[in-house]
Amino acid sequence: MYSSAPSRGWEIVVKRERHRLRVPASLSAVVDEEGITHLPATFQHAERAALLPKHDRDPFERFPIAKAEMEGLNLVARDSRIRQYEVRVLEA
Repeated sequence: MYSSAPSRGWEIVVKRERHRLRVPASLSAVVDEEGITHLPATFQHAERAALLPKHDRDPFERFPIAKAEMEGLNLVARDSRIRQYEVRVLEA
């Protein structure tokens, strides 16, 4: 399993700070404890994310979609709108 701090980590921290999500203070410790591999973010990922169709107004979603698409990975998600993109999705 892979995780991306620039996209998912940032989203989680923003939601935690807005009191919309309860998560531990150290996300990096949880990721390390669970044996999740960090997937680096690149300019190519950002450029691809910017070119994706805007099926919704959530910029948090397009970055991991672009990364999953470019890296040939499955994306774990609950948002049904993600299925509008050309990426393999596993239901969360």
